[in-house]
Amino acid sequence: RLPIPWQHLHRLTRLIASVRPRTRSLFIRLLSVISTIHKTGGTVQLWQWNVLLDFAGKGWRKTTPETFRTALDVYHDLISNNPPGACFSKKPVGLNAIDEEPTESVRPNLEPDIWTFTTLLNIAISTSEAKPVRQAVALLESSGQRPSVVTYLSYIRYYTKLGRLLGVRSVLAQIVSNDIELGLDGTNACIWAFGRNNRLDTAETIYKVLRSNMSQHPDPEIEQLRRRLAEENIRVPSNVVPDHITYTCLIQAYAYRGHLHECLIAFMDMITALDPPGKRKTTPEDPEKAQLYLPVYRAIFIGFVRHGKAPHLVQPGARYGAEILVLSPAADDSSPWTLKALDPLFEDFLRIPRGMEPTENLIFWILTAFTKTSGEDKQKLRQVYGLLEERF
Repeated sequence: RLPIPWQHLHRLTRLIASVRPRTRSLFIRLLSVISTIHKTGGTVQLWQWNVLLDFAGKGWRKTTPETFRTALDVYHDLISNNPPGACFSKKPVGLNAIDEEPTESVRPNLEPDIWTFTTLLNIAISTSEAKPVRQAVALLESSGQRPSVVTYLSYIRYYTKLGRLLGVRSVLAQIVSNDIELGLDGTNACIWAFGRNNRLDTAETIYKVLRSNMSQHPDPEIEQLRRRLAEENIRVPSNVVPDHITYTCLIQAYAYRGHLHECLIAFMDMITALDPPGKRKTTPEDPEKAQLYLPVYRAIFIGFVRHGKAPHLVQPGARYGAEILVLSPAADDSSPWTLKALDPLFEDFLRIPRGMEPTENLIFWILTAFTKTSGEDKQKLRQVYGLLEERF
């Protein structure tokens, strides 16, 4: 059998690495290709090890300590100069797909870089378990590698999940002391960190300063806000503007905390920014661009589930001889999370471009939102389900 040229195998590695989402079956394929490169005398490059490491930590519905141990096996193969997948021979069925024993090799040892350790750290953080995080941090610190901005953002994500804003602020101070540019990804991470942990005032200020970069006219008030944030080690860059992640993070935080009005304003900002007037119809026609709005709809529908107010029973009544329930508006008239507000949002959602399919998870939240705000009105739920079935 003729061997596959190495350049084709390296190209295949790049193609697999570009596929999203990263699934378990793709991990096995990538491992097979990289193992073939090694087995036939080729050189597995460090970036390929790093990609394999990242794939090892993904593909499951939930990242567990066992997932992290799989990634550690890849790391140990790398630093031990073993064939890719050598450590998996000790694993149960599913990971021992590569039949190759560790052998003496004349290949030079590869040294892990900061991407290697940052990838391990990200996988450890995704487990939400303290022990894997401690292991990943220990490996990083003992390596002597200088953390990159991505490494620091991983720490911000970790402290955000824990609800420890002091930890977030400590990381931001380190970013400033090392003179590292926060960038758009870092700014978005700050919006999410403060918004998720009930500091919407800070998240709003960051957003306002970032959005001001869209204007060419200096604003003394904005510059004052920028300086105030800088004093808190939040250096919002002046050369970037909000992207869809910025808006989604802010809207998710608003919805979680029950601020519907602010949700809708930020949503309109997003639509205006991504689809400027003159180029936009009632709804975006580009399915790829419209796909960016689905997480926003999901966040707001979840907001209705969390904060929705149902109408309450006033009295039983009768119509044409049949008993009915007479319902009043929501008991808390000050709450905006009502059926009256949900209906137009749902109508707008139904106008997303043809060919876009909402996930089952999104459909679940829509139906649950109507269940909550309608007081479990079966007729209303049948109507909503019928519209969803007809549209999708």
